[in-house]
Amino acid sequence: MNNTTNTEADPTPNDSESSLSINKVIDESVAGLRKFSLHSADAYWSAAFIRNRGYFTKTEQEKLRHTTVAIAGLGAVGGNVFLGLVRGGIGSFVITDYDHFEPSNINRQHGARPNTLGRSKVSVLVEEALAINPYLKIKTINEGLSPNNTSEFLKGVDIVVDAMDFFAYRARLSLLTECRRRNLFVVSSGNVGFGASLLIFDPKGMPLDDFLGVSAQSNDQDVMAAFALAWIPRHFSATYTDPSYISLEAKVGPATGVAALLAGSMIITEILRISLKNPGIKPVPHFLQFDFREGKFVSGVLRRGNKGLWQRIRRYVLINKYWGKKEGYKPVPPPGIFQPRVLSLPVPEAVVNAILTAGIQAPSGDNNQPWTIKIDGDKVHLGIEIGEKISYFDYKHIPSLLSVGTMLENISIASTFYGLETIVESISEDLSGPVATISFKLSDEPQNKLFNSIWERNTNRRCYTKQRIPQDLTAKLRQIALSFPGVQWHEIRDKKALRKLAKATLLVDILRSEREDLHLHFQDMLRFEEKHVYKTKDGFPLRNLNAGPEGELFLKLSHKWKVMRVLNYFGFSYLVAYFAYKEILASQSVVLLTIPSISHKDCLTAGRALERVWLEATNHDLSFQPMAALPIFLLRSKLKDDTDLSPRHKKLLAEAEAIEQQVFHHFNRDKENQLIMFRLGYAKPIKVGTLRRPLSSFIKDNNN
Repeated sequence: MNNTTNTEADPTPNDSESSLSINKVIDESVAGLRKFSLHSADAYWSAAFIRNRGYFTKTEQEKLRHTTVAIAGLGAVGGNVFLGLVRGGIGSFVITDYDHFEPSNINRQHGARPNTLGRSKVSVLVEEALAINPYLKIKTINEGLSPNNTSEFLKGVDIVVDAMDFFAYRARLSLLTECRRRNLFVVSSGNVGFGASLLIFDPKGMPLDDFLGVSAQSNDQDVMAAFALAWIPRHFSATYTDPSYISLEAKVGPATGVAALLAGSMIITEILRISLKNPGIKPVPHFLQFDFREGKFVSGVLRRGNKGLWQRIRRYVLINKYWGKKEGYKPVPPPGIFQPRVLSLPVPEAVVNAILTAGIQAPSGDNNQPWTIKIDGDKVHLGIEIGEKISYFDYKHIPSLLSVGTMLENISIASTFYGLETIVESISEDLSGPVATISFKLSDEPQNKLFNSIWERNTNRRCYTKQRIPQDLTAKLRQIALSFPGVQWHEIRDKKALRKLAKATLLVDILRSEREDLHLHFQDMLRFEEKHVYKTKDGFPLRNLNAGPEGELFLKLSHKWKVMRVLNYFGFSYLVAYFAYKEILASQSVVLLTIPSISHKDCLTAGRALERVWLEATNHDLSFQPMAALPIFLLRSKLKDDTDLSPRHKKLLAEAEAIEQQVFHHFNRDKENQLIMFRLGYAKPIKVGTLRRPLSSFIKDNNN
């Protein structure tokens, strides 16, 4: 047999003992062929590809058998191309990929199955290829393409497929440059949404620098933009793509199997045509692009490549409007987070860090991220940072405790990703030390379905649509909240009640706009400039508030209290409060969560309930916005801690309280303590999310 020696089974520990080795795959394939007297290379080739006759002559089929194709990348496109060319009759391959299969590959990648998760893509696809044709010659490189192995990768090949990940733009540029030097054709495709493009690079065609408009000396942003524009000449998918699921920072975005199949099919066709020297090959600056969902096709020419006027305009818009504003937020686990469940204790440090990273995706008041984390052997201590300046809204640190509860729930859910269960060892009423101490134990329970919602959850301040929330869904959310001891759920959906509650929130927001300390705190948590956003990684990016151009201008002009005080004199506090009024009116449901006491234990429990409900809502595409001002003001009033309010503000608060008691008539003010209110509905996704500081900023050593 003609298999090269480097097609051995992958030796990684994730391969189970039952996984077939390369030799076993070959032996089983040949044994199957023996039944039909096809157990020689010549006999098999003559029979297996007979249905290609009519499109290929015998001579052409034999030529394909002796053609060597190099494939860089074995993901969605590369895997399709590899196995498609195997079935097309190509006889020899050089393949390279450093990656391993993970669950997110299932929707589009050949070889991604439950029993291959964690295994190298090279090993799995070599087995699949040899199961199809045991007489293939395959040379493998189990690492990413780099200057160190490019020569080995291209040695003896006839044609090259570029199927690397989009973010491997430097490696792609290097490969294309070297292939041109070696007089090799390269076929590639940009796939997005339900469509794909086709690009062919002729070593004697348009110079690479002219087509891309960049060189090896260009900066990363320019190179990435060059490939984005050249590989996707028409943005057909913009009409149906949610941009909030695209993150340059996390290097993730949506992908479909349809696009991968289309891209693979076009590449396979051109590889066969070029190998057989068929006429009509159209290399760059020519391109083809399909989008099946939009029913669109274009066969075009970028005559001056990315140096053309239209491409230069697109480049400017892409970099400055989209990438420059960094509209995406991290919606899914960062690349590389996947690994099999933990099988023995103690939990590896990398896993603890991954779980805690999921934990700090939790919400917090004004996105102040008040958490402290101390890792002590097999235990983790969670607490809050008590700064010198305490927000009026962080009353008795209840919102901060609530946030620790939301983080605790995230940790509990994320633990199931690794086959672990979170145990709450203790809860303290003393804020000078850890509020909660947790540990982990092994568990056979499956991954919690809400794990991905941890990364997708966000606050959506848009006006929600008129689409009604199904009764069974709100009933499910209510049941989730009530499953946490002591938590009570009070909900209103009636439009008259919502209008009354909107007035109560308006009154409280007037009060908030007219207090200097609250105004200054809010302004302190606003991030007006991008560089400030990415420097602090907390608070609110201005565009996250969805205030619109006029609202953003007002927030900038009223930054100083002396300006806001003058504006309040002319009634602007009512204008500011009207935003909250509209938000309540444009809701399908508003819920008030209460707890029996304001003990740390009850606050943490309420936080866990809030986060579980929020994640479940996210899992059902429900928009969610917490609204803490009214509950906190009224809680302070109940506890007689409102003496610092002016007589006018006390009157506003009393009116708001009377309205709240009307609409939430089942709320027992004597036995329950209101903690948080939130609204639910359906809305367009937000464009700008909030950031989180790095995990290391929360970690305290044992000496602190």
